[in-house]
Amino acid sequence: SACASAPTAAPSADDQASVDPPEPATTDPSEPATTDPSEPADGSEYVLENGLRVVLRPERGSGQVAVLVSYDIGELHDPAGLSGLAHFAEHLYITAGTAESPPRTVDEFVADHPLGWNAQTTRTASIFAAVATTDRLTDELTDAAGRMTGLTITPDLVETERGRILAETSNMFGGIPVLAAQNLAKEAVAPTPGDGRRGGDPDTLASLDVATLESRLDEYYKPTNAMLVVTGDFDADATAELIASLFGGIAPGTAIGAPAEVEPAPPTIIDVTVPAPDPSVGADDGIVALGLAMPAGDAPTYPAALVLVQRLFVTAGQGDIQVGYALLEDPTVLTVSTAIAPDEDATTAVERLTTTVADVVAAPLGPSEASTVVSQFGPLLGIEPYPSGYVSQNPYQPALTAALGSSAVPDPAAVRGWLGSLTPEQLAAAADLLDPAAAGVVTITHGPG
Repeated sequence: SACASAPTAAPSADDQASVDPPEPATTDPSEPATTDPSEPADGSEYVLENGLRVVLRPERGSGQVAVLVSYDIGELHDPAGLSGLAHFAEHLYITAGTAESPPRTVDEFVADHPLGWNAQTTRTASIFAAVATTDRLTDELTDAAGRMTGLTITPDLVETERGRILAETSNMFGGIPVLAAQNLAKEAVAPTPGDGRRGGDPDTLASLDVATLESRLDEYYKPTNAMLVVTGDFDADATAELIASLFGGIAPGTAIGAPAEVEPAPPTIIDVTVPAPDPSVGADDGIVALGLAMPAGDAPTYPAALVLVQRLFVTAGQGDIQVGYALLEDPTVLTVSTAIAPDEDATTAVERLTTTVADVVAAPLGPSEASTVVSQFGPLLGIEPYPSGYVSQNPYQPALTAALGSSAVPDPAAVRGWLGSLTPEQLAAAADLLDPAAAGVVTITHGPG
């Protein structure tokens, strides 16, 4: 992901410029509707004529809303030789000016959204979200519509974001050892096609020009590839009317093609030497990590694999391992890492980590493990409703579920059913898939920089 910030707490699983409201809007979405809705409303999902998919999840009570725009454009959509194009476009999408607002720095954007925000490129999507008080919903939707309509990309802006993105990707693969271990482990087991890399190839990022970036944003970051999600405390009828007014006239754009296929890698070992970091960002003696391929969300082994993921999270909470698994944003790869202890070398640390993971996944099925997965991961994955009051109090996470849930778990009811009747044999099959002997292995040790 790129410049991401968690807007709100996850469920138990685990100077924007001011603009005037548009003239066509006749109602305030923070107040009860006084006219008939322009589209189906409460809890609704519908599609505008230009292809924009709209999801409304209202729940009154907190005075907060989340506005999330998701594009079906991720790093696996980068054309050959342009690794990092989606990531770079994400940075510009947040900071560029529009017809109604000037450019802004990311610090200004963050300061303007103290309740939370997110700007993130995943393997197959680009996510832009803001959490705000309900009285700012019109402004947030107006800004979102302005960005979807068109952005002003200047050479100065591109160079500013180039510096940020190169620093970010440097941290992703070395500057912050824990993060580097996780990203290298993901690449070891599910490598980015061609010469690509998560976050983008540094040489490509250093050379992408204004015309390429501007063309990409202008052609594809449009309604036909987009979903707009509004969750939290708002009036659905008034918001539907406002959305039709703001977004309905935007040109559809060009449909993006299918993402590149990721070919599974054989067990791969990656050894990296980096300068010793500041103790605040990494372990003193290095890091080792395993990358494990997860089954797809529609695979019969997926529900049992979630049980094993939950076990590993519990183990991480009790000991010295770290588990990385983004159930929605990057569900294809699980990483497990640990610091190299002062009394061991990298090989010994890998053996210790491998043994720990093997022991955890080989344990027999416990009586409440499947139900724990339902309660911990269910709302996020869409296999269990969010608790009453959650959408209003924590609107971002349900918005993310609405945007990405169906791609991570195409049939939530089937997964819920499988978890309700999970057998030891199914767990054993998932354990075979997560056998650390088949993992990608990464060691990061410290040496001269």
